[in-house]
Parts: sequence; C-alpha cells; structure tokens
Amino acid sequence: MFFSYFAHELRTPLNAMSLGIGNLQEEFILVGDFSPFNEDSAVPREKEKFVVSSSALDILGLLENSCEEGLKTLQEMIAYNLIESRKVLLSLKQVSFSSMLTNTVRKHSIKVSGGVRE
Repeated sequence: MFFSYFAHELRTPLNAMSLGIGNLQEEFILVGDFSPFNEDSAVPREKEKFVVSSSALDILGLLENSCEEGLKTLQEMIAYNLIESRKVLLSLKQVSFSSMLTNTVRKHSIKVSGGVRE
C-alpha cells in the first residue's frame, strides 16, 4: 500500500513537469525562425510565440527526456512491485542484446558543446 501511494506522489509531479515542458516547447520558436506574420499573408500569427535560442530548446529537450526516463523507471518499479507481490506473473521473451545496448548508449550519451548539453 505504501509503495502505491509513494508511486502516485512521484508520478503526479513528473507528469505535470512533462506536460509543462511540452507546452513550453510549443510556445517557443528559434531566433532564426522568427517572423511576426504568417508566411502566406500579412496576417499576424494567431498565437504569440516566444523567441529563444537553440540552446534553450536543447535544455527543454533534456528536461523532457529526464521526465520521461523518470516516469519509465517509476513504471518499471510499479511492475516489479506487482511481480514481487505475485499479482502479476512473468513471461519470458527473447530480446536483441545489440538493440538494447544501442538504445541504452544513445539515451545516456551526452554531447557537450559550448558549455551546453545537447
């Protein structure tokens, strides 16, 4: 029971952060892409967007990925808890080790350029 409550208390703020980051990404446009008008007409854009640098968008992307990884880890912990309590039974399946390794390396590789993580 404690774990279910604990998981809910973690999942709720992680979901809120993830949604907030997604909303921010929709509100921002790159400095070079800024045009106060639609390309097809002289009518101003329907929704005002904020102009930011690409490094700000990169940071939002990192935050989004971190939230997703946190939610995924939490979901795996919930699944493990269900397995331990014998509420769910395991079924084994074959996986590609090279694919799993490639995905893990890709997710955890960090490029640093100009002091900003990409």
